[in-house]
Amino acid sequence: MGAVGGTIWHGIKGARNSPRGDRFVGAMSVIKARAPVTGGNFGVWGGMFSSFDCAVKGWRQKEDMWNAIISGFLTGGCLAARSES
Repeated sequence: MGAVGGTIWHGIKGARNSPRGDRFVGAMSVIKARAPVTGGNFGVWGGMFSSFDCAVKGWRQKEDMWNAIISGFLTGGCLAARSES
């Protein structure tokens, strides 16, 4: 899902920023360079969120909306701490 979204996003961005005659080549080069990074970041986010979600469910012994809220909070905090290092 992240790789597909990254392909679309970076393809449009690369085509828009390329010279008129080289839009396809520019889009493909940006897709090759950036879409795997976007897909990997999405995978890290999803894995982290799932891990926290399972841990919170086990800790609280409940399955409600608060598990996702707490998991999102913890995931956002970890990703913010990672990006500031």
